[in-house]
Amino acid sequence: MGFVLGILYFVIYYLTPSYLLGAIAEETRIQVVIAVLIILISILPLLRSFTVKTPQALALFGLGLAVMLSLFFGMHWISGGIAAFLSFIPNALAYFIICLHCTTKRRIQVVVMMMMFVCLFVAVHGYMDLRNGVADGPPPGVGIDEAIRSGATASPYLTRQMNQTGEWIYRLQGLGEVNDANDYGQLLVTVIPLS
Repeated sequence: MGFVLGILYFVIYYLTPSYLLGAIAEETRIQVVIAVLIILISILPLLRSFTVKTPQALALFGLGLAVMLSLFFGMHWISGGIAAFLSFIPNALAYFIICLHCTTKRRIQVVVMMMMFVCLFVAVHGYMDLRNGVADGPPPGVGIDEAIRSGATASPYLTRQMNQTGEWIYRLQGLGEVNDANDYGQLLVTVIPLS
C-alpha cells in the first residue's frame, strides 16, 4: 500500500496537483493527504528499518535544518525559514519512500518507468505547444519587453532564451518541482541511465 501511494505521490508531485486535479487539488490539499497517509503507513517499517540510522538520512536531517536556519538567521525571516523547510520536506519524503517501500528490483523499475513517463509527458506537451505555435507570444498579461527579458512564453512547458547569434531558442521545462529548464534537464540526465 505504501508503494502504490508513493507512486501516486510522485506523479502528483512532478506533474503538480493543480494540473492533474484542477480546483479539487486546492480545496483538498491532496498531496498533503497522500503524504500523511504514507507517513502513517511507513511508521512501523521505519521503526524496524535501519534507514534512519544511515549517514544519508542523518545528512538529510542536517540539510533540512540548514535550509530552515539559513533563512531564519541569515535573513532574519522566521516565516521564510518555515516555508523553506516545508518546501524541502517533499524531497526528504521521497528519499524515505524509496528506502522503505522500494525493496525489490521490480519496484525500483516501476519508479524509474513512472519518472520516464513524467519526462515524456513534459516533452510531448512542449513539442505540441511548439508545433502549434503557442510559444510564439508572451503569456497573457505580460508585456512584450517583460517576456523577452524573463524568457516567458505562452506555454508552461517552454521557455525561450537568446543564443549567441541573437536567435531565440526554446527550452523544455516541467511544472511544479521541475519548472526550470535546468531542473528538467537534471531529471532527464538522472532518469535516462536508469531506464
